[in-house]
Amino acid sequence: MSTVQELITFANIQIDDNYEASTYYAWFQGALDDLSELCYKPETVDAVVTDGVIAVPEYFKSVIKVLNEDGTIVYTSLPVGYKQGTGYYVLGDSFHIVGIDDGVTLTILYEAYPEIIDKTPGQIPDIPIRYHPLLVSYAGREAMLLDDEVGYEDRYRMYDEEYSRGKLRFTEAMAKLRQKDVGSGVAWRVIR
Repeated sequence: MSTVQELITFANIQIDDNYEASTYYAWFQGALDDLSELCYKPETVDAVVTDGVIAVPEYFKSVIKVLNEDGTIVYTSLPVGYKQGTGYYVLGDSFHIVGIDDGVTLTILYEAYPEIIDKTPGQIPDIPIRYHPLLVSYAGREAMLLDDEVGYEDRYRMYDEEYSRGKLRFTEAMAKLRQKDVGSGVAWRVIR
């Protein structure tokens, strides 16, 4: 696994320049922000209905499924504000649960955004490891925008093409995972 610090070291070698760690954190986060909508990262949480509501988990992107605790009932997504039938809708930072008693535990399978790079050198970026070089390519592209040396345009183009090709591969891989709709998060851990 590549830590943020290892990626910074690698980027300094690739770019042939030294930038502050905080600059790399910003560039790496920029890459994650760019990739986050494409990323398929299934997660699961068990939560108890309280006052007809369940808090949305951190890094929540979208619902895959909502089930009862033993997985025998799949609940339906309802229109926002709907108060009839049985199901849920998401509004703001809450799942609003309709027709299900308080105290019931639900299992929510959802897509999550990658975790934010929190400036911890030992942190491992929250995308599959084989795509960590994308963060370095993105940083290289950004570094070339700050560079005024002769030939920086060619190096910018090289990093931009490298990032674009990698992003396309990332997009295709995430789409394949999404199609499988594994829901359990197992596929994510396997490819990591």
